[in-house]
Amino acid sequence: EDLDGVSPGATAIDFSVDDKVTFNGLQGAAGVVADYSLFHHVVDRIYAEFDSAGINKSKSVLDAFRTTYHKLAASYSGDELFFQIVEEVIKKVQESSNYASIPIDELQLCVNILAVDAFIRCKIFRNPRAAYVAA
Repeated sequence: EDLDGVSPGATAIDFSVDDKVTFNGLQGAAGVVADYSLFHHVVDRIYAEFDSAGINKSKSVLDAFRTTYHKLAASYSGDELFFQIVEEVIKKVQESSNYASIPIDELQLCVNILAVDAFIRCKIFRNPRAAYVAA
């Protein structure tokens, strides 16, 4: 996907991304979220194409992020948790049987974009609005 020249698209979320960043104690990762959140609608379009073909790629990718988040949340929080999720997903990709080797900086870019998308979709980290709902 050519990411040059991507402009922010409409994002249908029920919270402020900045509020979620603050609520979850992300300071260093806030820059990553700000840098890559504009690609959310590009990822959404790609997921929609895969899912319409019956591939369920969005579910498998988002579930991988969610599982990694839950596994690591017992040991990490805030920025450290965010960056550990990215590193763990990079390792999973590199160890995958269908991984076609690409430069590490490109792989990190792609995983960061997907991590921010998972963050915006509330697959990783807590939604600040849901936290105020009585259980």
